[in-house]
Amino acid sequence: MRRSPLKRISKKREAILKQESILVAQMLEACEGKCMICGQKPDWLGLEKSHTRDRKVFKLSCAACHRPNNQHRYLDDCGIKLDK
Repeated sequence: MRRSPLKRISKKREAILKQESILVAQMLEACEGKCMICGQKPDWLGLEKSHTRDRKVFKLSCAACHRPNNQHRYLDDCGIKLDK
């Protein structure tokens, strides 16, 4: 039997990631490379996508805002006003 590599990502997920990358580029341009939560320049880790539990809404945040004390948190839990 011929072995073929597994398809690592579905077409649906690939389309979602492509759309998110366009949004990330627009957000980076709008916020000028700063955290969208605290407004400061990120440290050496850069900006991360901080999202809601359903992963449909996200903001770019620094590591200190995204996971304080190395505990991941969602935007839903931290009381941040979301623009849907």
